Amino acid sequence: MMYACGECYPQYKVKEVDPVKGYEFLLDQDISIIYPSKEQEDSIQKLTQKCIICYEFYFRGSVRFSKKKGYIFKATSAKVKLWDDKCCD
Repeated sequence: MMYACGECYPQYKVKEVDPVKGYEFLLDQDISIIYPSKEQEDSIQKLTQKCIICYEFYFRGSVRFSKKKGYIFKATSAKVKLWDDKCCD
C-alpha cells in the first residue's frame, strides 16, 4: 500500500488472522512487515513489482506496536501466491 503523503515503505492490510493466537485486533489494520531476511524481501519485491495487487501475502511471526510506525509484524516466514493467473496481464 502506498500513501499520497510519500510514505512508500511496504505496508499491508490484514485480511485474515489465526483466531487461536488472539490477533483479531489486527483485522483491517495497516501493518508494516519486517521480513525474515533481506534476500527473501528482495525476492518477493522483485516477483511482485510489476503488479502487486495480483498477489496474496502470507506471513507467520509476531506483532508489536510502535507509536511512530503503528503495528509492525516481524515475520519468521513469508510467501506470496498469485491469486489469478490472468491478473495483471
